Amino acid sequence: MPIWKAWNPPRMTITTATFYWGAPYAYYVHEGHTTRSGTTVPPNRWTDRGLAGSNLPSVFAKSYKTTLDAAFVATCTFLNQRFLEEVPVRTGAKNSGELKDSQTLTFS
Repeated sequence: MPIWKAWNPPRMTITTATFYWGAPYAYYVHEGHTTRSGTTVPPNRWTDRGLAGSNLPSVFAKSYKTTLDAAFVATCTFLNQRFLEEVPVRTGAKNSGELKDSQTLTFS
């Protein structure tokens, strides 16, 4: 019997990671928008900046010590931290830090 037919690949039970920003204005900050007065606010894509330069295959490989699930969770947690580093924080009292505080990561 060929070896490949006897191989039992590891299985993952955690297959989805959801990164979420619950601040009501998160979409507008990320994608840009035009205010009611007509001012155009450019996009501030912190997810693109967080992904740029992140060697996720390397993070995954270094994290794969026991299970694929553990490596997946570790990789997503690393990426979540990168996103947190890039989320803009408004200077001034209004909503300062609210966008960053609204960030969550869930697994299923």
